[in-house]
Amino acid sequence: MRLVYFIILFASAAVVALTASDESKATGGDPSANSKEEKKEELNEFDRQHEEAGILVLTDQNYEEVIKSYPAMLIKFYAPWCIHSREFAPEFVKAGFILKEKNSPVRLARVDASVEKKFAEKYDVKGYPTLKFFKGDLVIGYNGGKTGESVVSWIETKMKQATTAITTIKEAEEFTTADSVTLLGLFSKDNFTEMSKLLEDTAFTRLNEVPCGVTDNEELMAHYQVARDTILMFKNVDKERLSYEGPFDVDSIAAFVKANKLPLVVEFTHHSAPDIFGGDIAKHALLFVRKSQEQQFKSSFSQFRESAKSFKDRVIFIYIDVDNGDNEKILQFFGVKPSDPPSVRVIALDRNMSKFRPTFESVTTEGVTEFVQDVLDNEIDPHLASQELPDDWDKEPVKVLVRKNFDEVTMDQNKTVFVMFYAPWCDHSKELAPVWEQLAKDYAHNDTIMIAKMDSSENELPDMKVMSFPTLKLFPANSNDVIDYYGVDRKLESLKIFLDSNGKKQPGINDFKEPNEPGNNEDSDKTKDEEEKSDKTDDEGEVKSEEDTDAKQEL
Repeated sequence: MRLVYFIILFASAAVVALTASDESKATGGDPSANSKEEKKEELNEFDRQHEEAGILVLTDQNYEEVIKSYPAMLIKFYAPWCIHSREFAPEFVKAGFILKEKNSPVRLARVDASVEKKFAEKYDVKGYPTLKFFKGDLVIGYNGGKTGESVVSWIETKMKQATTAITTIKEAEEFTTADSVTLLGLFSKDNFTEMSKLLEDTAFTRLNEVPCGVTDNEELMAHYQVARDTILMFKNVDKERLSYEGPFDVDSIAAFVKANKLPLVVEFTHHSAPDIFGGDIAKHALLFVRKSQEQQFKSSFSQFRESAKSFKDRVIFIYIDVDNGDNEKILQFFGVKPSDPPSVRVIALDRNMSKFRPTFESVTTEGVTEFVQDVLDNEIDPHLASQELPDDWDKEPVKVLVRKNFDEVTMDQNKTVFVMFYAPWCDHSKELAPVWEQLAKDYAHNDTIMIAKMDSSENELPDMKVMSFPTLKLFPANSNDVIDYYGVDRKLESLKIFLDSNGKKQPGINDFKEPNEPGNNEDSDKTKDEEEKSDKTDDEGEVKSEEDTDAKQEL
């Protein structure tokens, strides 16, 4: 659930950084249609380009020895049949040539993870291509751009010292006020080597984009009134200083930063999105406001922020600038109209992503506080959007459903109803529309079958969450079952096979997989071993394609 909410908002911010998984269908990229000769030539050219760029080839047998031979190495785990691996290959080669020209000590390497499974499994590779950066005994996932130049830039950043040495009070004050959040480790001379190495490792592996300083200056320790080894967090937006009191290990320090780095009220941007969704807080309060209307913004924000003080560590308070075009889909997702702001919404990720609307019109501290507390106390029912039922909803071959008539139509025991849940802004929904129209025409004379559609961006159901667009569900006659369509394509003939079999045949899935058995996402390039595993993901390091970004944006 949380992943879907994250994708909707994060993709809306037009993120193009490679921070999450790129998964396209395992069989879709398989070049089996090529002749053997064409395939051989293609692979030979692939190998030649990588070799000329100085890109090493790793196997289960040699990877440990080869990695130890270089100060750092960026390794690409790929599969020859994966289309996204192929698309990324030229940029990886370009990065190799750039590093070669710079005489960089960092080497690039590649491993066919569909063959060298021991190596891939050791580093939890779940999709292709996945990039991992090895530096000494540390390993991190790649989260940079998808061009050769951005790969090199990311590597050069990671090769720099992750912490900054601070020697004077002036340096410390400049350092701790330069960013919204900074860490400063103050350690005794006896422990400095060990503790600064610990903070360096933590910063490199876990504290992305959080500046970290270290010092053993006793004058500085006195200035900050620190009597022993400690780490201070400076939150400049909230003008707050926190002292780390936990054990000194990477996981504990990283958890402290993760739990405390967000300001009391955070603006939603592509930069803040990972921190918003990466935590454990399941309730989010959102203020939709126009920053361009300065007086109204200051007033609403001030009231909203004052309320946030009552819910620290329980609710994340977020504001969203509705004037920012990148946030358009967020407004659609929450049903916020251009005339609504300033307005407040709450979403509960731990209650099936339930959304809540207040009854007040003006944003006040008292109103927001009462509203959020009522959500926490389960005193408010979730808000479910619904359009009005059109008078002509059943006049065309494709019948129109809204929340108000959904149960009545789909639960009709005399009809089998095949429903497309779509969003009007979704490109994949638009592509399916003419096929869906033709399907309805072909079954128009069958009184026992109805082809219908529902705009799920405007209609929400209490007991059914639509997780992607378009989603196809079959409601068979004389049954209370709901059968999801998992076929490998949405061609007219495939939909007819599914419909005529009353949902028993899923075209292309394991030679007609039984209904309701998990199938493959159309845009998934998971490892073939992962096809049978749970859909839990570890997105770090996997390279995202434009195709995958667009598909996920339409959830």
